Amino acid sequence: VFILSDESTIRSQGGFLTTDLDYDDRYLVSALVRRDGSSLFGPDERWHNYYRISGGWRMANEAWWPFEQVDEFRLRYSRGTAGGRPNFADRFEVFQVQSGGRLSLQTLGNRRLKPEKTTEQEFGLDMVLFRRLSLEMNYAKQVTEDQLLNVPLPVMFGFNSQWQNAGTIEGTSFELEARMQVINNRQLGWTIGVVADRSRSKITEFNAPCFTTGFQYRCAGEEIGTMKVPMW
Repeated sequence: VFILSDESTIRSQGGFLTTDLDYDDRYLVSALVRRDGSSLFGPDERWHNYYRISGGWRMANEAWWPFEQVDEFRLRYSRGTAGGRPNFADRFEVFQVQSGGRLSLQTLGNRRLKPEKTTEQEFGLDMVLFRRLSLEMNYAKQVTEDQLLNVPLPVMFGFNSQWQNAGTIEGTSFELEARMQVINNRQLGWTIGVVADRSRSKITEFNAPCFTTGFQYRCAGEEIGTMKVPMW
């Protein structure tokens, strides 16, 4: 007979300020600042700030725009930050009760944990041609600092691993989407769409010894998803 009991309390607080501006249906600006606090972080890392700023220019709405066939031509740029939280147990020591009541050391706690923070920049272009064909192109670059990883520990610690802010990852992605309205009347609507994308991520900084989790190899200079088969 197994008797299980679990109880956890997580406290989170936050506030934000946002604004959106639209001038003459041509110049668009959006901004946001946010401050979040969580009990999941270490005592000295309770509060963190985030932001987002974006802007767009609808060039096809300018009086000098010369291309009548292009109904929409908008350039976009945005930059913002976001955070990832650790799990409830990551700050605390974790033990496993084995047969006979013997305790086994599993995970060493970490009171200095803070959120992993991602900064992303995105460049975009939106076009509509002949009122039928629409194109959307996006290029984004992400940098994730203080990535949360369960890092193996040397035997002298007694514990198997510890959650740490141990790495920096940089990634890029490109996406192209095209849609064409073939038929649009009261009886029938038919639209064809094609989407293509490509993403790459690489570990640029790793503040821990290189290790393999499952078949994934974690080390500075390696791409995310690099797999290595352990040799026995």
